[in-house]
Amino acid sequence: MAQSTIATIAGILSSAIGCLILIVCLLFVVRYKRRKARSILYLALSTFSWLGATWSATVIYLLAGWNLQVAIISQKLVYSFVFTGTICTLFFARDIFYEKARKTFFQAYMIIGVVIITIMLVLDSVDIQGFPDEPSYPLLTIAIEYSLILVVFIIPVVLGILIVALRLRARTSDNMSRAGLELIAGGQFSILLTFVVDTLATFFIGDIILYQVFLYATWMPPLVGAFLYYLGWIMPDWLKKRIENRKGPGAPKDKKMEAQNFS
Repeated sequence: MAQSTIATIAGILSSAIGCLILIVCLLFVVRYKRRKARSILYLALSTFSWLGATWSATVIYLLAGWNLQVAIISQKLVYSFVFTGTICTLFFARDIFYEKARKTFFQAYMIIGVVIITIMLVLDSVDIQGFPDEPSYPLLTIAIEYSLILVVFIIPVVLGILIVALRLRARTSDNMSRAGLELIAGGQFSILLTFVVDTLATFFIGDIILYQVFLYATWMPPLVGAFLYYLGWIMPDWLKKRIENRKGPGAPKDKKMEAQNFS
């Protein structure tokens, strides 16, 4: 079976992006070893889940023509990792952005996620088409109902953290906290942008040029989001110094926002 050029380029790109995300993951691991904080562990697990989704997509792009069954499993894993990463992000952010939420909300959210993942893995949830430059090369997509379920599932986390981060930013005058919240909001926006760009790619599957543009662009927001997560949540020393030098001393820190800085 002829290899799709678009799939090959997308596979190389997603593989490279995954390597860069891996570096961010290792930075979280290093911080966890220093602090042993459960919240940092959740953050590391969340980022590793995004890495798993990225490299699972790489397998699909590069191996769908050679082993379709492995590619189908990988397509299911892409979404399984996204669901898992979203759950880990929720548990990481619970003490800062969801302090008023009840414990049952977190338990129910996790159970629902596990049930959806199980159903998706067990049932026939993958649609098979063909790449526009090589129709005989399998183009795998998750069934539309699971895509819609995922969108609904991530809203409480992605939009929730984004909205609360922006609200907290407006209420605090501390320069360091404001900068951290801006970065956190940027990371959440990057996650949203990933799904927007990916959806747009499917709309342009009949246009080989536009499809390529949006398919390749899909892999940039995850990289940006992972890096912004590291900067916003961990706030490395070099960034702190840069903020202090640029803005000067700010107002006394908001005690709640000090919790976001684990360094």
